[in-house]
This record gives sequence, C-alpha cells and structure tokens, in this order.
Amino acid sequence: MLALLKKKWRHVAYNISEGGLRQVLQKVTNRVREFVRSGEGWDIYYLDVREYAMEIDEQCRSERADFAHLKRIGYSKAIAFPEHIRERFATGATCHVLYVGETWVTVRWTIPNILPIVDGVAIHEDGAMGVFDGVTPPEHRRRGYGTQSHIIAAHHGKSTGMNYVLGAVDSGNIPSIKSLKKAGYRFAFRLDKKVRFGRLTVVESQHSADFLLLKQSVAKRNLS
Repeated sequence: MLALLKKKWRHVAYNISEGGLRQVLQKVTNRVREFVRSGEGWDIYYLDVREYAMEIDEQCRSERADFAHLKRIGYSKAIAFPEHIRERFATGATCHVLYVGETWVTVRWTIPNILPIVDGVAIHEDGAMGVFDGVTPPEHRRRGYGTQSHIIAAHHGKSTGMNYVLGAVDSGNIPSIKSLKKAGYRFAFRLDKKVRFGRLTVVESQHSADFLLLKQSVAKRNLS
C-alpha cells in the first residue's frame, strides 16, 4: 500500500512540476471521465523520409542524450521516474534534446518499428520510426521548437534506414497537429478509443489512401 501511494505521489509531483495544480486537476478529471466512459482517440500522422530534405533552423542544434545527460538538464521524467527512463533506453529508444544556445527547449523520443502511445497501446510497423513523448517547457512553447524536433526525428529515421516515421496525437490537440504538419507529416489514420468502466478497446478507422499506397510501395520494394 505504501509503495502504491509513493508511486501515485511521484505522478502528482511530476505533473505539478510540468504544469502546476491546474494540470493535476485536469489529469484527475480526465482519468475519472475516461474510466467511466470515453470515445475519444488519437490521430496518427506519417512522413515518408526516404527523400526528406527539410532542415532544422540554424539557431537550433540537436544532441542525442543518455540517462546522465537527461538528469543533468533536469528532465522531469528522469528525476521522477528514473527506472522507467532506464527501461526505455534498454528497449532501443533514442532521446533527442533540442538546444537553442546552451538552453534545452524540447525533448523527444524515437524508437524503430513501434509507436508507443499509452500503456497497453502501441502500433507495430516494420520499417517505421515511432516518434513519441515530446515535451517542451512552458516558457519555450509557441516558438516552433516542437516542429524542429519533429524534423530531427525524421532525419534520424532516414539516417537509420527507416522508410517513414509515425507520430500520434490526441485528436483535439490542435497545436501538436499544427507542429506535425509544419514538419511535413500527413494524416495516416485514426485510432478510436472506447472505454467502458475501465475496459479499453482500440479500433483503426479513416485510413488515408496516400498512407495505404506508401505502405504498399514499401512492401513491394521489400519483396523485390
């Protein structure tokens, strides 16, 4: 019981550090509503990186970070959930830290052949780089750094031999959707989430014809 309370408190402390009490109350309200009934979902975006040429802004630079790097810059999840971040690295994920000068402004993760979304929900796609868990401190938001980090993720996918990258966003998260689109990502399909008293089911819908054609062309090339 004590261990469970400590775990819950770590989540509360993390959310306070990220967005204050307002974020905590919003998360609690959302969890209660989702447990009883939820029909929302995620929009999945893709980007063909085989000939991707968009470059990041010259004022920005990217570094690949290990656990010690994340601790040094004060990345909240490395401090609040160190065992989770270590496990993430062990699965083959790469952490990209975007800097402007000596200040870090965005952290984003990539991992090959899988797009993690939430606990228990992930998309497995051979030849695709999953782009996930981006965070920009409040003082650096609305400056285009999210878009820059998506460009970095796309080039990482290209340099490691991936055919395309995938990212997921809550369907109503307009700023994140704009960030993806500015980096060249396009809508692929929707994951509809159905929750009834804690039981989760996920169904794909609204597939983009262009995304289906991309997958077919990649499959044909791999067979040839």
